[in-house]
Amino acid sequence: MIALDRLIALALGELDPAEESEVDEHLLACGECTATVERLLDIGHAVHELAGQGSLMLVGAGPLVDRLERAGLVSRTYRIAPGQSVPCTVGAADIYSVAHLEADLSGVRRVDFLRGSPFGTTRVEDIPFEAARGTVSLLTPSALIRTFPSMHFTLTLIAVDADGERVLGEYGLDHTSFAG
Repeated sequence: MIALDRLIALALGELDPAEESEVDEHLLACGECTATVERLLDIGHAVHELAGQGSLMLVGAGPLVDRLERAGLVSRTYRIAPGQSVPCTVGAADIYSVAHLEADLSGVRRVDFLRGSPFGTTRVEDIPFEAARGTVSLLTPSALIRTFPSMHFTLTLIAVDADGERVLGEYGLDHTSFAG
């Protein structure tokens, strides 16, 4: 059995040629791993289709965000440091907006995300993050953002470990409503 992270890397095309050859050889003899890769590829195609339509909201999806940016699907990008609040909006032709929340993620094992607005607070537990980049990325479909009135969003990243929780950073988005 091959580790799931290597099978995911194969499905994403992120293995170097030698590793890919080694995994492919294993797949010829292992029906269980082959079935896992097939499911990953099916999921990947569905995610790719939804992402291309601007129908997917994701937290912490750095490699996917990178691909969408390269494809020209990210119209607005905000890089926000802890304690910072930035103005934001969306245009008629925008597909996605991305907010990169900067934080010191070294030694962090789990991150939770809080989004506060006049409508209440939502907590998303155990989100993916990129410690090496020092960011959590929030990818939001512009079609959704166009429905928001002008308002302030508060975003909070929380590290969770055996000792409890600690705030990694609080961020603000001062949204101006779409005037289409």
